[in-house]
Amino acid sequence: MALLDDINLILRDHVGYSGDGQGGNGALPVGDRSTARHSPDLRDWRELLATIAQAMGDPAALQNIITQLGGKANAANATKVFSSRAAAVSAGQAAIDAGIGSIFTREGTDLVVRGRTAEATDPLFETGDRWGIVLRLPGSNAFDAALAAAIAGVLAQARQADAEVLTVAALADERAQKTEKRLDLTAERFDALIARIGALEENQNAQEQSEMTAYSLAATAGTSASVLVAAGPVTDLKLVNKSGTATVGIKFGTAPAGLGDAGVLPLGPGGALDLDTIPATPIHVIASDTADIVGSFSVPLHEPNPNWETDFQAIITRMVAAGADTPNLAWQDAYRRLYSALRRENILSRMGGLFVLATHGIGAGRVNWAGTGTMSVGGGAPAFVAKRGYAFDGNDYFDSGVNLNAFGLSPTQASALVWAETTSPAGGQAAAGDGGFELLPTLSASSGGARSWSPDTAVDTLTGLNGVGFVGITRAAPDRFTLYGPGAAGEVKTRSALGFVPARTFYVGATNSSTGVGKFYNGTIRAVMAGHALNAVQVLAAQAALSRYFKQIEAL
Repeated sequence: MALLDDINLILRDHVGYSGDGQGGNGALPVGDRSTARHSPDLRDWRELLATIAQAMGDPAALQNIITQLGGKANAANATKVFSSRAAAVSAGQAAIDAGIGSIFTREGTDLVVRGRTAEATDPLFETGDRWGIVLRLPGSNAFDAALAAAIAGVLAQARQADAEVLTVAALADERAQKTEKRLDLTAERFDALIARIGALEENQNAQEQSEMTAYSLAATAGTSASVLVAAGPVTDLKLVNKSGTATVGIKFGTAPAGLGDAGVLPLGPGGALDLDTIPATPIHVIASDTADIVGSFSVPLHEPNPNWETDFQAIITRMVAAGADTPNLAWQDAYRRLYSALRRENILSRMGGLFVLATHGIGAGRVNWAGTGTMSVGGGAPAFVAKRGYAFDGNDYFDSGVNLNAFGLSPTQASALVWAETTSPAGGQAAAGDGGFELLPTLSASSGGARSWSPDTAVDTLTGLNGVGFVGITRAAPDRFTLYGPGAAGEVKTRSALGFVPARTFYVGATNSSTGVGKFYNGTIRAVMAGHALNAVQVLAAQAALSRYFKQIEAL
């Protein structure tokens, strides 16, 4: 039956009508005038509104419904349709028969159902019957939710609208008579439901893929089992056997003794494996002969690489050796995530010195994550503040022990970055430097508010950036460099040529100048790194990783 025929039948004026099988005589929508007035029951409202929701994919069909309803008789217990909200207000309360419990208004692309006694949402009138909104049916552009959820919402609102026009006794009677009836889904509705569910599943799969972190794999398998991926929250695995002769076997959970063991997945020469479900970890590999394999595996977003756990634990051991207590599991999780993020972006491997000063205990912040050394104290000892970093009072500094010149770095290859506490007292001097770099993340008010660079023939000095928290320099050529400020926004600057990197160690909290320690810093420093040049993507990744780390340790 066409949608318009459904409306004419369900919203007819009289109970009887031609073709009702009861001898009725009268065309729809009026029906047989000799019979009683017709009041649509709850089930009829549900089916009608569900049908309207299905038809909303065609705006022309919806307009046709409204046009037809506009000419329908306004009988008691029926309804009335207005072309707009303003039209309903203009017609006034007197234009709505006393027996009508609900009306329709067309508002934009929406079809709105209003109830006589509803007044909570957008009432038409301030006194008398308010005619507030009880149900809003969105147009096709807004029909983005699953059809099943949309039908459930329509049915719930239909019950509320129905309660406005039926007595409790009538509702109980009709529900008792209609208990055994089921919603009649046509083939068209069923197909639409299946299509919508499929679309939702695709969207969910795409979202799940975007919330993963992938790590590359490259290993050589032998005739004895070895661990390919350590224990951890691994979500998928992709592998290719590069050997042209050997067979490779993959086993989850326990190590296999041979290729023929139960549970071993074989990959023939040149074979590939693509799994979206990992039954257990660690993942072991074994081969009939030496074979190179490559691929990748994924873990949930920002989760660390389980294969780097041994290297990470070495840093924890060095923290304890530097005088810190063994960090609890929550602190280790924060350190582990930061370590994995910096290593994944090849930042850790490019740094000569990487010091995270904001740690759990005194001594831990002096450990070089990118090497084997530990910063030594110079001048008075900087004051450690848990979770914040080290506070320098203008007479303290750390000697990183890292000489960038010893790496054979030219001015086009060096970079330095510092994260400072933005609420620290403004010191006006270098927070870190080696004579080739001087980083000033905060300045005193007397230094002026202009944001600028002061390059000279020997030193790149950043000035005028009060309380920015993060600043860095990466050189691209002897006569130009890139400044990175808050948000890791890079700006290329030109300068006088600098033909060398000083043969001096990099200081934190001061600058190691040619005449000794100078330009002491007054403020709190949270992290520092210096080494080979980084590209813009790596600088942004470093800042994002440290931001996540600082946020995580706030709750510890």
